[in-house]
Amino acid sequence: MDNFFFPEEVPLVSSKPKTVSEEANKILDASFKTEALRDYLGASSLGDTCARRLQYQRLGILPDVPFSGTQQRIFELGHVLEAIMAHWLREAGFVLETVDPATQKPFEFEQASQGSHKNTVFWDGAGGQIRGHVDGILRDGPLDLKYPLLWEAKTMKASLWRDFVKHGCEISHPRVLFSSAEWVGSHYFVQVQIYMAYLGLESCLLTALNKDTAEIHHELILFHAQVASNASDRAVHILKALENNEMLPRIATKQDYFECKMCRFHKTCWEGE
Repeated sequence: MDNFFFPEEVPLVSSKPKTVSEEANKILDASFKTEALRDYLGASSLGDTCARRLQYQRLGILPDVPFSGTQQRIFELGHVLEAIMAHWLREAGFVLETVDPATQKPFEFEQASQGSHKNTVFWDGAGGQIRGHVDGILRDGPLDLKYPLLWEAKTMKASLWRDFVKHGCEISHPRVLFSSAEWVGSHYFVQVQIYMAYLGLESCLLTALNKDTAEIHHELILFHAQVASNASDRAVHILKALENNEMLPRIATKQDYFECKMCRFHKTCWEGE
């Protein structure tokens, strides 16, 4: 062993592991495509707490800061996990459609001038500027439910998942204020209400996966016509304001408000003020 040696020029361990990782991540991050800008209001975003932020998105204004590679990986992981969750349900005996049999594409809707539901009528004059894409529709299954019903998949970190399990979709996650006096529900709750309204469905099974533990919680959400109507009215209000070249009030009066500080349009919104 006394004669055994390693040449100094050949280290046992790389002297720059952090540099290699950083360089590799730069390459990975650069490979992500630039996020596509929408020319419509996404129904899934109508639960956003800030109407002005939705206006910027509808106008196709680029955010001050693009999504990071980490954020884009989180989004992509969510899509992958959604497909796995759908597989689990099918294996358990549920008849779940995640694509429209007529188009072989994900279920979607586009709001023209009028949409109807058994319990209410939405008149929004949106002219096709509101669109939504649905995770799936449950046609049948081993649970004693009224089929068909909407299926919505969510993945959450442990703390948000526990809050969802404890409080339910209607009050967990960021809540939305549609008027100066009334809180009407959470972001996810508003989203599924809009989907049910436009697809004419009476209920939704929301399946939430804890990304840290792989625990699953399912919540049956019934259709609430007033919530869907309020969200539809809000969307029209946003679009009409844009037609009149009007930017709606910010969510706060000071730019250091916590939600404003985290907003991707912070500089655009507060520039020069």
